[in-house]
Amino acid sequence: MRTLVIFFKRQSYIFLFVLLGALSFYLVVSNNDFQRSIFYSSMVEINGGFFSTTKSIRNFFLLRSTNEALAAENAFLREQLQTSHFKAIHHLDTFRHDTVYRQMFSYIPASVISNSTDNRENFVLLDAGANSGVEEGMAVITSDGIVGIVKRVSPHFSTVVSVLTEGNKISAKIVGYDVIGSIMWDGLRYDCALMVEVPSHVPAHIGDKVETSGYSLAFPAKIPIGSVSEILTDNASDFHTLRILFSQNYKKINKVYIVKNIYSKEIKDIQK
Repeated sequence: MRTLVIFFKRQSYIFLFVLLGALSFYLVVSNNDFQRSIFYSSMVEINGGFFSTTKSIRNFFLLRSTNEALAAENAFLREQLQTSHFKAIHHLDTFRHDTVYRQMFSYIPASVISNSTDNRENFVLLDAGANSGVEEGMAVITSDGIVGIVKRVSPHFSTVVSVLTEGNKISAKIVGYDVIGSIMWDGLRYDCALMVEVPSHVPAHIGDKVETSGYSLAFPAKIPIGSVSEILTDNASDFHTLRILFSQNYKKINKVYIVKNIYSKEIKDIQK
């Protein structure tokens, strides 16, 4: 014990130097947007590299090349769906109109490297980044439902704010009704969320399907979200509050599609 005390006394200046250095680094990153951005981007890359290595070992036994080929094919097929296009009407003359469907969304396949579901803010790490065309603000979906929104991007990886994050809202509607509500996670269960702001005149029923509304630059219309499992409406309220059972099991996410809105920049520019 005495030897340990003597060691710490002799090395006290080194420990003090390290402590002050760490404190200075923290203050610089916390109070400067540019340095903070570089730090987070570097951490995404480092974490991505670590988790990617361990995931690669597992994927060796899971026919990775076959899965990637199927994911690319599915992304191509998604781009052919009508929900990935919009109607462009050309006025040829006063009486004739030419309706053409133009592609609005493209899809980047990716694999999940790590994923959390038990925190108040949950994140998904993907093996696709800026080099693959991924940008902040893009939506992420699976074949079964929604996943979240891309938050940070490095050259090879990206982090996604999961739909399982309190405070986030995603525009949604009950299938069969053109009335918009919002999906919000209440932090209670990973398999459920609340749908709020649904007008009370909409006849909601247990089992009704819920999907994305299309009133979003990020998510295409008609992406499945889940189904109504409970109606929590207060009779005095003008709005429904519904509990939604997610169609996607968030503990079993593997392959995802990052959604690129081809006209996103143009739409944002015209809305300024």
